[in-house]
Amino acid sequence: MTVNVIELVVLYFLFVNMSSIKIQIAKKSLIKICYFQNKKLIIFKVRRLVYYKIVPSEYLFYKEEKKYLNIKTIGSFFDLYSTSTFLNSIKIFQFINRKVLVLQGLGLKASKFINARKKFLSLKLGYSHLCNVPYSKEIFLKIRKNLIFLQSYNKDKLGNFAFKIKNLRYPDVYKGKGVLYKNEKLKLKVIKKK
Repeated sequence: MTVNVIELVVLYFLFVNMSSIKIQIAKKSLIKICYFQNKKLIIFKVRRLVYYKIVPSEYLFYKEEKKYLNIKTIGSFFDLYSTSTFLNSIKIFQFINRKVLVLQGLGLKASKFINARKKFLSLKLGYSHLCNVPYSKEIFLKIRKNLIFLQSYNKDKLGNFAFKIKNLRYPDVYKGKGVLYKNEKLKLKVIKKK
């Protein structure tokens, strides 16, 4: 079996141009790399949720210790956009994103319930009706008195959900009653007195 000089040059070029990226894995997440029907899969297990991603053939994965995931890519043989989108979808699991919302004012309450396989956050915001907001499995909720603790690996979904809740009862300009982030400061207007 003879190997052409051109093939050796191409193989050497591929080996030299491999760029490696090291991603730190979050503490409570588990990552497995496996093959299913001739496709390479990377599986993330976070708490009770399981995510999987089909890995393109240009990527080489291997785990270092239990804390890091090494990814090697061939730099010049595929476009930068697909590489960055794939790596961003994996980097989601690097950190847990957290937000805390405060229900400020009398009569504002929050609770959560499950109805027909959907999770809802039920909010009593001073209107004549309850506001029921559905949320996905990727968002973890805890409610304590007037605080709502939100956690997720997906930063975009977490931010959108927190913004959606805040827009249901935006803080009042005069009294400050409404939904706001924990460290948010409001400039209240002074009421004119006669």
